[in-house]
Amino acid sequence: QAVAVVFGFAVLSLPFPFLIIFSGAALGLVTMQLGILQSVKVMLVSTALILVSTYFLSGSISIGPLYAWLSVIVVAVLYRNTQSLSLSLQSLTVLGLFWVLLLAVIFPDLQSQWQSFMQSALKAVEEDPAVKGMWESAKVSPERLEKYVPIIASVMTGMFVSLLVLITAMTIFLARQWQGFQENIRSFREEFITIRLGKVLAILAVTFLIAALMLKYAILWQLTLVSLSIFSIQGMAIVHAFIGQFANSIIGFVVVYGLLLIATPQMIVALSALGVIDTFFNFRKRFVKS
Repeated sequence: QAVAVVFGFAVLSLPFPFLIIFSGAALGLVTMQLGILQSVKVMLVSTALILVSTYFLSGSISIGPLYAWLSVIVVAVLYRNTQSLSLSLQSLTVLGLFWVLLLAVIFPDLQSQWQSFMQSALKAVEEDPAVKGMWESAKVSPERLEKYVPIIASVMTGMFVSLLVLITAMTIFLARQWQGFQENIRSFREEFITIRLGKVLAILAVTFLIAALMLKYAILWQLTLVSLSIFSIQGMAIVHAFIGQFANSIIGFVVVYGLLLIATPQMIVALSALGVIDTFFNFRKRFVKS
């Protein structure tokens, strides 16, 4: 049954990438409930099925889901052993920082590759008449956008790893929610609203930010993005704790998640700042009823 769910959602994630969260959550649930050996078995069988199915469907093999599964298993094992979402997220952040450094060592010209890819994509989009009309109506020219390509390319690795870290975190949350449905254990919400990532990680994130502003190194900006983005989860935990204590909390949640959908970058920055500041001031202790 686990293989059917993990493999099934992984196949569906090829045209609909967001479904990989459900595939990973099923694997995370197996890890939390049965341990790493059973989850590795499920992952290996699912990987074999993915290789075979993608070969027959497209003539080439794909191991994309495997990267997501490996991260989920590592974090799920940590949660199984520690029973702490905060420690699991801290470990996930360290793993993300490690990946940024490892990619910089293995692919020293990765920035130029990102830049070439973005320039090629920009040229392809420029040739589309519909998109060209949208640019003209918005008074945005391709030449103006090309000026920002080197800047974006320099932090693209950090943005990519940050996205993977946040997706892995959401996958673990979903797996933990499913585990709560299966067993009579403390609810996921009670764990989520108490998430605290610690002063060490907050100081590290602020240090990366200050160093990046002073030294202007791309690698420092990438590390800053990874270390700060995870604090958006702590910021969201604060929002849930504060809004959830009111009787008409549903309205507040609709507003918050609506803003998160229509202004994602701005909301992540705001939530990350809230999370970092909360590390030192503990807003939940001050403004949330027990």
